[in-house]
Parts: sequence; C-alpha cells; structure tokens
Amino acid sequence: KKHVYGHQDDLKRPLTKLEILNCRMDLAAKHIARNRILHPTLPLQFHKTSVGFGSISISGKLVTSRIQHNLYKHIAHDNLMEWIGKHSTPRIDMSAANVSWKSYARARKQATFAL
Repeated sequence: KKHVYGHQDDLKRPLTKLEILNCRMDLAAKHIARNRILHPTLPLQFHKTSVGFGSISISGKLVTSRIQHNLYKHIAHDNLMEWIGKHSTPRIDMSAANVSWKSYARARKQATFAL
C-alpha cells in the first residue's frame, strides 16, 4: 500500500493520480465538516444516483461490498499498468489492459524461474 501525505496541493510539481484523488477527498471532507459545524441540526444529505443513495462505481461497475479492497485494487492496478506502459520499449498504452491477478499469482507459484 502507498501512503499519500497531506497538503499535496502545496507542492510545486505535477501530482500523481493518487495525490490528486487525496486533494479532492480532502476538499470534500472539509466541505462536509464545515456544513456540519455551521448547521448541526440540518439532516445529512445523500445525493440520489441512478443506482441508489451514496453508491460507488468503479469503471462503470457498481461496488456492493469490500469497498476499501476494491478501491485499492483499482488504484493499484491502474498505477501498475501505467508503470508497465511507461517502462516498456517501445512504450505501449496499457490504459485498457486488465490483469487477472489470481491467474498471475497461480503462474508465479508454478513458475520455475523468476517472474
């Protein structure tokens, strides 16, 4: 797992996807906290979506369980695919690639050479 430090928006360099997501979540959390502090008696608001209240989708697929696991897997997969694409010769676009991690783990266990 990768730790993302706070105040990433203060850096003088382009941010990674994970750092941008962290900044966006910080802003959203601050907005929610300010609203609760200023209006503590108002009921909480949940925004209705096409699949219910407060739903989470990843790449168009509804997440119904193991939210933290699924979000982490999605972020790690995208970062790995981006890294592989950048470090390939010649460079290749891996944005549409999808890896079956269970198959990969099985192949690693059965391989007699280092993967």
